[in-house]
Amino acid sequence: MTQEAEPTVPNTGRMFDYWLGGKHYYPVDVAAAKAFEAVFDDFPRVFRALRDFIGRASHFIQSQGVDHQAATWRSTATAPRRWITRSRSPSGATRASRP
Repeated sequence: MTQEAEPTVPNTGRMFDYWLGGKHYYPVDVAAAKAFEAVFDDFPRVFRALRDFIGRASHFIQSQGVDHQAATWRSTATAPRRWITRSRSPSGATRASRP
């Protein structure tokens, strides 16, 4: 079994892991995270709040019976974005709804 070399380039995923109190990051990620915090000192708190919101929103959507969500948009700059949500009925059939 070969050991991988410790990375020399920071990775945002590992930086997020550091901010969330995880264990899967390297010194280069910690250094980059601290440099980022020096410019945006409130970022770790804001990131945790956004992550918590996404979790709450996901649980709410699931509690409403939606088990699949897809975002699509038109390619022209003037066309509004279209969000299409698919959910399953108790019979297993899917239906699409557009806001």
